[in-house]
Amino acid sequence: MYSLLKSLAGQTTVILVTHDPRAENYADRVVAIRDGRISEQWLPGKVEESVIDPFGWMRVREALPGLPKRNPSNRDGGVEILINGTNIGLSYGDKEIFSRVNVLASAGEIIALSSTSGSGKSSLLRILCGIQDPTEGEVILQGELLRTLSRQNRAHLRSERIGFLAQGGSSLGNISLRDYVPYMSPSLENAFGKRASRSLSEFSGGERARIELMKILSEDKPILLLDEPTSQMDERRSLEAV
Repeated sequence: MYSLLKSLAGQTTVILVTHDPRAENYADRVVAIRDGRISEQWLPGKVEESVIDPFGWMRVREALPGLPKRNPSNRDGGVEILINGTNIGLSYGDKEIFSRVNVLASAGEIIALSSTSGSGKSSLLRILCGIQDPTEGEVILQGELLRTLSRQNRAHLRSERIGFLAQGGSSLGNISLRDYVPYMSPSLENAFGKRASRSLSEFSGGERARIELMKILSEDKPILLLDEPTSQMDERRSLEAV
């Protein structure tokens, strides 16, 4: 794709927005943007030739307040099983997305799903929290068999026990950052400044993902299902988010 874009540059001007550092090798000029402002610009293969706005960085370094450490043990002293999915399968018509998937998630455990695009990772997360029904198999969420619950009861279960971040972040647009994250500390207020009163639609995709992740982590849910939470962030932002 980069070679194709390079070949078109003789006929037209190409402006490419990307987090992929490989694009720098094909560009005639590289501009870095941080927090809505141009921070550096340089020519490919060279160090930054000019820093346009050296102080245009917004950093929130404080830790989230009051997050307790969870005890992964249940009343019997064993590890608590939070999600138990058995022989989960998903098909759309004649097309089988996946089949015979078993998921056993214990308290205090981190499970990473890694596969190619279109393999059903996002669909599996939606099935595990009851948003989507599987074609076959069962999911037990903290002792509750999702198949037997109504949509309303599933939604109530999610609101109490699951922090779910869908791919692409929140779809909220008209609500302000201050209303969406009402627990904002004074230092966070100062960091966002007047932007705290703006609607989330005015923030970039990466910023919305960071805001959504911050909100979910502060809610202290026993289960977190995160669908590519750093996909819209560059490498530095991804490491900061983690």
